[in-house]
Amino acid sequence: MHKQAVLEPTLNSLKHARQQGFLLIQLAILVALITLVLAYVGHWYWQNMSRTIADDRARLVGSTMAAVDDGTKTYMTTFFTQIQRGQAVTKGAYTVPAGRVRTPTTADLRDLGMLASRSAGPIVYNGQSIDFNVSITVDTSGGCVVPTCNLRSIVASSVPMLDPRTGQADVRRATIAAAAASPGNAGVAMPASMDGGNPALFVNQEGNQVALNSSGTAGVIGMANGYDSAGFMEFDRRDGSLPRTGSINMQDVMGVRHDINRAGAVGAQTMTAEGRIKTNEYLDLNGPIVQEGDTCEKDGLVARGDKGLILSCQSGGSGKTWEKAQGTGAKESQALYLDVVGGDYPAVCPNGWVSYGTKNMYAGNGTNTRTTCVNENKSCSVLYLEVTGGDYPPACPSQWENVGTYSVSVTGSLKNTRSNCIKC
Repeated sequence: MHKQAVLEPTLNSLKHARQQGFLLIQLAILVALITLVLAYVGHWYWQNMSRTIADDRARLVGSTMAAVDDGTKTYMTTFFTQIQRGQAVTKGAYTVPAGRVRTPTTADLRDLGMLASRSAGPIVYNGQSIDFNVSITVDTSGGCVVPTCNLRSIVASSVPMLDPRTGQADVRRATIAAAAASPGNAGVAMPASMDGGNPALFVNQEGNQVALNSSGTAGVIGMANGYDSAGFMEFDRRDGSLPRTGSINMQDVMGVRHDINRAGAVGAQTMTAEGRIKTNEYLDLNGPIVQEGDTCEKDGLVARGDKGLILSCQSGGSGKTWEKAQGTGAKESQALYLDVVGGDYPAVCPNGWVSYGTKNMYAGNGTNTRTTCVNENKSCSVLYLEVTGGDYPPACPSQWENVGTYSVSVTGSLKNTRSNCIKC
């Protein structure tokens, strides 16, 4: 009995020891399994986070390309005609030279105020520096005449989007970037190694061709856009590069008329005003020079003579002619008196002059007959020149016309010779 009592505790101790060793092995296995699971989950999480970050960077590339495309559309809208003509463009203090007007840089768009600064610099993607190139073409395929043609633009990444592990085109993320820019207008240049791939074409996520890829490099993303010139014909060009084809209606729907303020020179063929035309300086007549007495078109027209004399179109006995702009609208002239010495017959008025009557005048030795002549069509001055006691006529001054020479009896047998000079 004593021996049996001694053996029982020993057997129990061995059994407890075996059970305790089994638990330690299980625990070790469990820790190993947990470690493997945590390592797998951590690796999966790291890969997923890396993939998400890379995808987000790809979307940033696409959204930046869309911003550059928007800036390009604003650029084409603002300088529609200059781009077609290949002319330099200026806004504010910044100028894009003619040689770069169809390939503006992102810096050009930024300095013209058409692209935010955050979108004008290169984007770092997987260690790559990605910028964007803009190319604008004039579509003359429809037989249009510049500047009424359509414009086409392509915004493309400067380098392909590459997978850093393989160095090959990252088609998946390039597709994400293109879709973020525009699902329909942006696409990827697919590698030739892919089924149906052609790096010379930009293809969108639906497999449709968007545009040609001039670089021919796989992995490049591009976005196409353009404007129909017909839409631009509806708007006034702020730079005056396109002529208007209709009138400017300054009367609104309520019937209120509005002013045109702070204009410079206004060039027009005919200007009509229902009110007054005012000037705070001078009225400069740059029209054709007319000659006094020449026929004119309409009463009230104003022109200038060869020496700056203001002439107006006036109606008279011989029709409408250019005359001095003076008086009350009727043409005035000094009277021309023609005397017939010692006779009772009237003198004959010169050509273009009208007799306003004759009367007898006593001159000491008899009766003289005086005829009063007036020119209704011209404003004329009259000058009488007499030679006392002589029968030879005096000469009229330069630019004066002699319209008749008469003898004027003074007293007894003394006679003077008078020249009648007129200047109209």
